Parts: sequence; structure tokens; C-alpha cells
Amino acid sequence: MNKRGKIFLTIVLFLFLGMSIIGLIVQRSIEMKFYDAVPDEVTKLGMDLLEALEEKDHDFVISNFVDEFKEDSKAYKDVESLSDFLADVGDYIGKDIVGYHISNMNGVVYYKMTYEIEYINSYVRYSFILTDVEGGLKAHNINLNVSDISLKEYTRFTFKDKTVLHYLIFLLTIISLLFSLVTAAICFSTDKRKRVLWSLFCLTGVGVIAFVWSSGEMTFNLLSIGFPTGGFGKSGYYGPLVFSFRFPIGACLYWLIKHDSKELSIEEVFDQVEEDIEKVE
Repeated sequence: MNKRGKIFLTIVLFLFLGMSIIGLIVQRSIEMKFYDAVPDEVTKLGMDLLEALEEKDHDFVISNFVDEFKEDSKAYKDVESLSDFLADVGDYIGKDIVGYHISNMNGVVYYKMTYEIEYINSYVRYSFILTDVEGGLKAHNINLNVSDISLKEYTRFTFKDKTVLHYLIFLLTIISLLFSLVTAAICFSTDKRKRVLWSLFCLTGVGVIAFVWSSGEMTFNLLSIGFPTGGFGKSGYYGPLVFSFRFPIGACLYWLIKHDSKELSIEEVFDQVEEDIEKVE
């Protein structure tokens, strides 16, 4: 690899890392502005309902639900169960918004919010849906989930207590990305025509395997085409870290062509390929 190829590799690496970091910062900034736009009456009623559950003020909770819930014969028992759920969490420490969504169905507005409430003994994910009906906001649903660790801690990147599959996915992501980057840099270091386009082709991969680092869930899409061939991302500040990689088809074809055409320079091989494509067209 000559100097030109090394410069190309350095620029691409800095762009990849820089865009990843900037993307996370911008995403968090947008989320915080979005959360600041939450109507005060929504957050107030949500917190009032939580406080009423802690104090076992079941009448207040039920009175702020939609009529359909009030008419349910099990409504009071369900509210009691939620209060009992909060009995052993300890004293309140603080809260943080981890999710907010507004939807409009048939002219009815729904506000869905999720808080992470920190108590002395645990963390509680408290989510609720409020409906804007005649007479003001009414609760449509309340859900509580308890955890020993915070959502931020659960979704952070760590190798502690991870499986062999985690290590394998991490290595495949790094290898696929570096293989395509180095190959693209080597291709760019040549003097062939259209080396920029061919270098981009070396960065292209097919198929994609996405792996959720915190939960170990994995998804496949064999029909996907794109670049780069490896990377990571998060769906929101509190979202899980997802590693993904593609099969580096572009880089593999580069080395196959180079290996099968030793009698020709790589520039001549690419020129020949371009000529064959033009004949087909």
C-alpha cells in the first residue's frame, strides 16, 4: 500500500468514527429537546398517578382512568396489585425520561411516556398511556417493571458475563470492516481509472446480521446491500447497542480477480471488466 492508500484509509477511519460519535451526540440532543416539549399536564398527571400508587390512594388512580377501565370489575384489584408492586422498592431517589411517543388514532391523541424511577433497592420502569378525551387527560394504561440495574447500565457496552456468540459477533464485525477498508485503500492506491468507484465497491457488502449486545437477540436480512460492511449503533440514548456486519462481497471480488489474473496488472483487469460490462449493455 502506497502513501495515497494510507491517506485514504486514515480519512475513511476518521470519517467512520467521527460520524458515529457525532451521530450519538446529535441523537441525544434531539431527544432532550423532544422530551422538553412534553406538555406539563402529561408529566404532572403521570407523576401524580405514581405517587398515588405508592401511597395506595387507589380511588385517585381509578378516577383518572378512562371509563372503559372503571367499568372493569377487576379494575380495583389491578390497581392494588400495582401498589403492592411498589411496596418493597425502597425510598425514591430520582427519575429520568427514557421514552416518549405521541400518536393520533381516529382523532384521539395518545401520549405514551416511560420513566426510569430510581429507588434505594431497585430501578422501576414506569410507563403510562394518557388519552386526551373530553374533560381532560385520562389514563389508558399503566405498566411497571422492576430491575436491579439501570437501563443505562443494562445497555452499555461491556464484555462482562457475555457469551461466546457475543465475542464471535464482535470479531466478525471488526474483521469484516477492516478487511473491506484495507482492501479499498489498496485499490485506491493504484493508478487505475475510476479507482474511487472501485474503492467504494470494495466497501460494499451483501446481507446483514444485526446483533443486540444487551439481550443477545439476532436478526438476518440476506437481501440487503450496503456499506460499510461492519458497524454499530443505538436506537436512542437508552436504546440497546446493536452490532451489524455484512459479507464483504466487494473486497472478496477484488482479491479473487487479482488472484485469477496474475499475468495482468490490477488496472488492466479492472479495465477489462469495465469493457465486458459495456459490451453486455
